Amino acid sequence: MGPNGAGKSTFLRCLLEIHKLTSGKIYYGPKTKIGYFSQNHHEELDPSKNLIQTVMSAYPDLSEQQARSLLGYFSFSDDSVYKQTSLLSGGEQSRLRLAMLVRFPANSIFLDEPTNHLDLVVRDNLLRALMEYEGSLLIISHDPEFLRSLCNRTISVDKGQIRDFNCTFEDYLKYNLQETTSSKQQVGNLVFKKEETGQTRSKRNSDKNRIKKIQKDLEQLETKIELLEKSKKNLEEVLADPDFFKNRSYQLELDNLNETKNEITRLTLEWESLQLEFEELSGTVN
Repeated sequence: MGPNGAGKSTFLRCLLEIHKLTSGKIYYGPKTKIGYFSQNHHEELDPSKNLIQTVMSAYPDLSEQQARSLLGYFSFSDDSVYKQTSLLSGGEQSRLRLAMLVRFPANSIFLDEPTNHLDLVVRDNLLRALMEYEGSLLIISHDPEFLRSLCNRTISVDKGQIRDFNCTFEDYLKYNLQETTSSKQQVGNLVFKKEETGQTRSKRNSDKNRIKKIQKDLEQLETKIELLEKSKKNLEEVLADPDFFKNRSYQLELDNLNETKNEITRLTLEWESLQLEFEELSGTVN
């Protein structure tokens, strides 16, 4: 876990020795075999081959029907399996790479944002396949539901530091919220003690005005979040309909859904921050 630009992908690529280490060493068990899904997966595909050829060249033991079945699990059907890899969209490339990865005989799989560009059906199929996987998974993702279902250990990468929480993603979220709340309360207590010794009328009035402003902002955020939740629900219902995918592209709707989810997350964090500030200020002026 960690914000964008914190170095999560770099950390993963260092573990895979794609990036050269400046210090230290990495030790793998003698029988470790790793499968890797990167965000730049198009670099690993042969543009001269179609989907069937790509899968069968990677796994010669598969028959054409078995390759078709594997691709069908990731929403490639009919003549789409003969499409050249050079013509695939970003979402199609992701689906092809994931289809090949779940068949790869690895006892460890590293995944960098695997659910980007995936529709709900393929995402659920991938989740089901990974839940049945008996090896180790190392996942970078901004999909909370995906992480809740899979992760029993959480590592945070932020500000040049790596922290191993050794807990589920759900417990990590609870810990993170408690840590943030505790930090803000400590700041609030310091302010409160300072005001006890010499709080002025102008400071109290300023806090009251700030509280009114926060209340207004909270109401506006709640309205925005409610509208976005409705929009998210509508998009999910559309994308959950199998008939929707016939004879058309769904990438626009999928992008809209991902943007809506990200905006809900951003606004919710903003709401939580303002709510904490509201509670702290309310305690100082009452």
